[in-house]
Amino acid sequence: MAQQDLVNLTGSTLIGLEGTYGTTPSMTRIFPRAGGTMVPTQTIIGVDTLQEKLVKRDKSPRGYKAGTAGFTCDSYLDATRLTSAGSASTTWLGTLLKAALGGESAAAGSTVTAGSSASSIVSASGHGARFPVGTVFLCDVGDVPEVVISKAVSTDTITPLFNLSGSPTNGQDIINCHNYYLTDTNTQSLTIQHALAQDSSHQWTLNGCAVTGLSVDLARDGRMSYAFSLNGSTWTGPSSQSISTAAATNPLSGPIPNINAVCLLQTLGTTTRTHVPFHSLSLSIELGNSLVQELGGSTQGTVGVMRSGVPAVSATLTMRSDLAQYTGWDSDEDLILVYAVPSGTGATKRWTGFVLYCNREDRPARGSEGNREMTVLNLRGRHNTMQSTAVTDLAYSPFIMFEG
Repeated sequence: MAQQDLVNLTGSTLIGLEGTYGTTPSMTRIFPRAGGTMVPTQTIIGVDTLQEKLVKRDKSPRGYKAGTAGFTCDSYLDATRLTSAGSASTTWLGTLLKAALGGESAAAGSTVTAGSSASSIVSASGHGARFPVGTVFLCDVGDVPEVVISKAVSTDTITPLFNLSGSPTNGQDIINCHNYYLTDTNTQSLTIQHALAQDSSHQWTLNGCAVTGLSVDLARDGRMSYAFSLNGSTWTGPSSQSISTAAATNPLSGPIPNINAVCLLQTLGTTTRTHVPFHSLSLSIELGNSLVQELGGSTQGTVGVMRSGVPAVSATLTMRSDLAQYTGWDSDEDLILVYAVPSGTGATKRWTGFVLYCNREDRPARGSEGNREMTVLNLRGRHNTMQSTAVTDLAYSPFIMFEG
């Protein structure tokens, strides 16, 4: 057997959403940061029968295959903006976010028509259904897109959760976003493939993967990014599997630096939008996704993916001393946290970020940063209570990630 010196930082990674659990679907090249992992494993079932000599041991049989994978992807935007002429399709990054959270909402956008105001946006005829309750979208004000959340829809009139900074101009764009949200059920499984560039025999396929972990990097002056952890049920490799490592171009726009973010923290009843400076912000996300194991399961002792645990999202937010947070704690307010990162300027400005419907889980705490008094909030996600009529997963989800 010939040994080789190979660089494991060059190659290609592909993903595919499985139509049949454990079966490789059509695959798409993705563009994670270097240093991802794929670890195939297989159970060794020990056997120790009584022998006439101490040095005699049985050979252990092999059990089920399994595997793990993990990688970090920078935040990117769909190169196609979802204007009235846009056509929505799931991107490679969207496939990962959808498999993690459960749901995706994306549609073409629209244009502003007569009768619109800062508190009431009227889309083109027949387009109101493109912005269902809970949707995050963008609306031009003075030809600059602003982040909007759909609170209610009546035919083609959309009521925003918080008002625009001014009245939109007729004919300007209402730009839809790709929205990814938590769902009650999630049975989506992925196939992951990885191939080293320097030897075509170093290729692996991991089937039947559940996205079991998702974290968001919100480091100041860094790159906004997502880290994914996956558990797989079976694997092939290392072997030559005809996985291409040819040069490829990322079809998405980015990456997005985490600078100049708009930060909102306000009660659901507040219609104005006021930027609240944050010193730091971190998220904790529990997806509740797992592999379904059975004694004789069809794919290495597993039969699918399900959301068997309660999904949960919480945030730890540190800000300069703010005594109003103690008053809000006393009132047990329902809050909305919006973190939106811009890309570009003017009419072509883009946005990506997340929305968390939450309350203060604990009494605000005192903190210190650089000898400055800080207020630290522990925010617990809870279902969206901004309205009581829409009962969709999108309308109820405590957590929505968006890009548009």
